[in-house]
Amino acid sequence: MQPWQAEPAEYDVAITRLPLYAHLDTERHVNNVSVLEFHLEARLQLMMKGLGADSWHSDGVRLRPLRTVTQFVEQVHYGAPVTAAARLVEIGQSVFRILSAVFQNGRCAGVQDCLMGAWVGSGWVELPNAVKTALSAVLHPVAGLEALEQERGTFPSSWPCRWPLVSRYADLDSDRHLGELALYRYVEQARARPIYTLIEGGLGVVIARLDTAFYRWDAMEADPGVDSGIHRVGNTSLGLAALTSTAGTPLVTAEAVIVLLDRETGRPTSVTPALRERLQPMLFASI
Repeated sequence: MQPWQAEPAEYDVAITRLPLYAHLDTERHVNNVSVLEFHLEARLQLMMKGLGADSWHSDGVRLRPLRTVTQFVEQVHYGAPVTAAARLVEIGQSVFRILSAVFQNGRCAGVQDCLMGAWVGSGWVELPNAVKTALSAVLHPVAGLEALEQERGTFPSSWPCRWPLVSRYADLDSDRHLGELALYRYVEQARARPIYTLIEGGLGVVIARLDTAFYRWDAMEADPGVDSGIHRVGNTSLGLAALTSTAGTPLVTAEAVIVLLDRETGRPTSVTPALRERLQPMLFASI
């Protein structure tokens, strides 16, 4: 995260919304997927500024994320407005890159780095020239920005945990694809189900970083399944990987850094020996 990303004035599009009660989770703050919703909306508003008011839907080329890396800097709470802002920083042959941020009470609550690509039918294609030309009108480059690769590394083929999911009509977006937020919900389930069955009383969890790679955007007919496993156990945090697939085809992979909190103080707390023992069935064999 660069210092300018914590400054609302550095972005080219900004929206302000009140969080809804429905955005809250069991930790009584705005759920991480609901925070991602603010990033998505700011990104869409910026794309509409360059591509036109109707560009949020398409029957041809669909502009969708290839990878998003989100840092959750502070918790977002109910009752105070949230401002989400976005800036287009790069346009390439096949991708363009948008940086966004979420602010509440004058403070930066999180940032996201997003690589966008073009999806047609059942695969990725190069960005159409018309898209690149239109987006160039809202391009605002950043000097010295570290590169973001389209894909993160691969995960092992054998996962410690697996659960089935049932896809819903509500998981589809306006283009009849599985929606971005639905895919975030799938990988959230891969995190939440095992973690919340293992943590001790008085402990809470918060996600600090989420790195997500998207592979397909067509609506698959088979119900998805989620795989997950812990690849790192730190002093106060866990590294958890997740895969969502359908009929053996990967849809999305994600790696999350999860911090354990003391619910009374709201401060990070150590992973206890007892918790480390309970985590053993979820560990990848390589650690």
